Amino acid sequence: MYGDRVPGVWWYASSRRFHMTDGSTGGAGNDECVVTTELAAATTYVIRIELLETSTRLFVNNTLWCTETRSGRTPFNTVYV
Repeated sequence: MYGDRVPGVWWYASSRRFHMTDGSTGGAGNDECVVTTELAAATTYVIRIELLETSTRLFVNNTLWCTETRSGRTPFNTVYV
């Protein structure tokens, strides 16, 4: 449902790799950032997700790992993660 993924973050089973999805009203219903790098064990990371008007950006330790075009989004003023 629209608004359920603002964003949604899932971990792959038996892995330290994750998947970030920003739900949208257009296309297939999701704008996805697929992360292909597995995070190292026993390491602290700073993960930042930016949901901008026309794009979604995923940073790990201030390095851009993924950018994806956003479509059909209405801004949400209050989001809790």
